Amino acid sequence: MDDADDADDAERAREQGGGQSRLKPVPRRWVRDEFGVLLVLGLLIAGIGIPYPDFLDTNNLLSTAHNSVYISLMACGMVFALSMREVDLSVGGSYAMCLVVGALLVRDGTPPWLAVPVMLVTGIALGMFNALVTTLLALPSFIVTLGTLMLFRGGRAGPRRRQADHRSPPERLVLHVRGR
Repeated sequence: MDDADDADDAERAREQGGGQSRLKPVPRRWVRDEFGVLLVLGLLIAGIGIPYPDFLDTNNLLSTAHNSVYISLMACGMVFALSMREVDLSVGGSYAMCLVVGALLVRDGTPPWLAVPVMLVTGIALGMFNALVTTLLALPSFIVTLGTLMLFRGGRAGPRRRQADHRSPPERLVLHVRGR
């Protein structure tokens, strides 16, 4: 593949310079998109680290790296959807729903080693639901995942609301206020 890229670069140079070029074309492997991202990352770290030296402290950098693992794992999964020119907006809602399922299982006495596979199956089921609705109904993934994001957020809040309603005094309930 590199030989084909070099041949394309050489052909473009001949077209632009009439066959004789004083500057040698830069090989494609030296000009990558990753270089730009790394440059911006370096500028951000320097821009924050110079005025706030505590930012570059080893403990702070390790803490930041530790806390960003969850988001990084979700971002790795998003690469597949983005590579197919699709967008999954429900990733955060799916992640939160899986966490709520795991927390409820552990709270109710399920061992954590058994709750983790259930959380994984829950995530797979939520993703399969998105995939089936998108493909079977031929809807844009943007619309489907936007809808399921709201659905998963509501499902995530359900156990908390039921518990809050159960423990609320009767005069604060909506049915009591309406007089039913």
